[in-house]
Amino acid sequence: MQRRLGSRRKAEATRLVAENEQIRLDEERLRIAQHAGGIGIFEVDIAAGEVEVSEEFCRIFGLPPQRSYPAAVLEALVVKDDETLRSDHESRSAGTAKLDVEYRIRRKDDSALRWIARRARFVTDATGDVARMVGVVIDITDSKQRDVRAAALLSLGDRLREVSTIEGASRIAAEVLAQGLAVDRTGYSRIDHEADSFVVEFNWTAPNVASIAGRHPLRGFAATVQKLLNGETLALPNVTTTDWLGDDAAGYQSFGVRSFLKVPILEHNRLVGVLFAHDRRPRAWNKDEMEFAWGVADRTYAALGKIGAEDQQRILC
Repeated sequence: MQRRLGSRRKAEATRLVAENEQIRLDEERLRIAQHAGGIGIFEVDIAAGEVEVSEEFCRIFGLPPQRSYPAAVLEALVVKDDETLRSDHESRSAGTAKLDVEYRIRRKDDSALRWIARRARFVTDATGDVARMVGVVIDITDSKQRDVRAAALLSLGDRLREVSTIEGASRIAAEVLAQGLAVDRTGYSRIDHEADSFVVEFNWTAPNVASIAGRHPLRGFAATVQKLLNGETLALPNVTTTDWLGDDAAGYQSFGVRSFLKVPILEHNRLVGVLFAHDRRPRAWNKDEMEFAWGVADRTYAALGKIGAEDQQRILC
C-alpha cells in the first residue's frame, strides 16, 4: 500500500513538473511572438490606476521592463496634440474612452516620436461597472511615415513649381523633408566656394531648436565636404562616434547635432548645395528615409535649376 502511494505521488510530481514546463514554454513562445509582431499587451485596473504590461509593451514605449506602471506614467508620454485620443481615469471609469485609436508618443528612453495603434475592450464586474480595460498596442510608425512620405513627394513638385526664389524653394524643401523624417532641423545649404562658406537660406526647426540660417565658414566642415564632393549621401547615426569627422564633430556639436542626413547636389562635378536633416539624438537612418531624402533632393535640384535659368534670362533681357 505504501509503495503504491509513493508511486502515485511520484507520478503526480512528474505530471506537475511537465505541466509547469509546458506553461513556461507557452509563455516563452507568446513572448517571442509578441516581439516578432511588435505587439504589446496591457491590462488596466481602473480603480487602482495601475497598468499591467508585457515586456514588448515596455519596449515600444521605451520603458524599463517591469510588470506594471501607474497609468499616469503612460499617459504623460502621449504628445500634447494627441491627448484627446488617449484614455484617462475619468473616461475609463465611465466606459467612454476611445477603444480603437492611433496616436503619437515620445518614447521615455530616447524621446523618439512614434505612432501607436491601440486596440482595447472594457471588462465589467458582477455589478456591471467597468472594472478593467484590456488590449494591445502596435508600433505603426514605419507604415505611417511611408504614407506621409509618399503624399509629401506627390505634392512637392507642384509646390516647387509655384516658387520663383531660392529662398522659397529652400523653405518648401525643408518643410517637406521635416514632415517625412520627423527630425529637429532641416534645410538647404548653398555652397559659396569663392567665399569658403555655405549659406543656409532657410531651415525648418522643431520647437526649442535653434535656427542656423545664415552664412557659415566652410572650412569647419572640411571632412564632410570632401565626402559630399564625391557624391556620397551621408547618413551618420552619431557624430560623436564617427572617427572620420575629425574636427568637423565640434562644428556639429555647436549646432546641437548628434546625427544627420546630407544629400549633395552636384553640378558639373562641383558641389553647389546640400539638402540636410539634423537630429539632436543619435539616430539610425534607414533605406526608406534615405530614398525619401533623395526624392526631395532631385525635385529641389530641378526647381533650383529652373529658377537659375529664369534669373539668367531676365538678366539677358
